[in-house]
Amino acid sequence: MNGPIMKSKYLLILILYSGICLAQQTNAIQYIYDEDPLINSDETGQLHYLIYVESEDVQFNSDSYKFIVPNRTGFEQYKNLDRMEEEIDIDSIDHTTMGELSAKGPCELHQLLSMEPKKYLVYKKNGTYVKVPIIYKGTEKNLEMLKFR
Repeated sequence: MNGPIMKSKYLLILILYSGICLAQQTNAIQYIYDEDPLINSDETGQLHYLIYVESEDVQFNSDSYKFIVPNRTGFEQYKNLDRMEEEIDIDSIDHTTMGELSAKGPCELHQLLSMEPKKYLVYKKNGTYVKVPIIYKGTEKNLEMLKFR
């Protein structure tokens, strides 16, 4: 009865959905260079990375931007940080420094960290630059963490 019309509707929906999916995909990679990164582990072994920025809000000392280092290999099994690190030539990548990040306002910084799906933390270890994958998890005020690395 409405065969050709229904097929046209389904085809239009499929085209629109595909266009939205393709528009959301990006190959951009964000590299964050931190000379002295704050990386720690929780009680299970999950690694975390924090960026501290002085808060613009006088009620708080700092804004903490939280990341997870995806080191889980199985149920309650985690790689250590050394196994996550890969060498990288820092001159071959565009990277953002801590100074550039802290110069941004809190909303702008949150938006920047939320935009690119693929992120790496870059730091120097034993004279060599290494990268570690990170996943942005959000912001908290006055969050404190003991230093592991």
